[in-house]
Amino acid sequence: MLSNTDNFNRFNQHSFTLAIPKLPSITDYAQACSIPGLTLGEAITGTPFVDRKEPGDKIIFSVMSVTAVVDEDLKLWKECFNWISALGFPESYSQYGRLAADTPRLSGDDAFSDGVLTIYNNQQSPTLRIKLHDMFPIALGDIPLATNDSSDESTSLVIDLQYRSYEIEEI
Repeated sequence: MLSNTDNFNRFNQHSFTLAIPKLPSITDYAQACSIPGLTLGEAITGTPFVDRKEPGDKIIFSVMSVTAVVDEDLKLWKECFNWISALGFPESYSQYGRLAADTPRLSGDDAFSDGVLTIYNNQQSPTLRIKLHDMFPIALGDIPLATNDSSDESTSLVIDLQYRSYEIEEI
């Protein structure tokens, strides 16, 4: 039971904001995301008996998946599509480094964007800020279209983002 704590409030998983400058619409449309996990690799030292496992020297950060509502202008979808296209030049080399007509060419550090995930407590006060460094999109999910669907539920999409590392800051 929770006998060794002063705070009996449960974690509020419903209150967060996500800000990524290269995807400005994500702040308005993000519905769900996870605090990314991390794994420490391991080194194995051979012995004549049982191999001995030691802490490794590299941290592997999990992919950050974000589920977002799709607006009728597909604003967030287009922002992410343009970023991925500028990184991957799907049809020609001229696409490489081009986000949009009003955006300068991507090169070096311009291909990345830092992001901030802010977690709020039950009183809607920020308690934790997670700063993700050198983010870039690696997947833009499908948007289902159907003429036979009459539900009023919002359509959503998933964006997977990779990053170099993250740090946490208590607020």
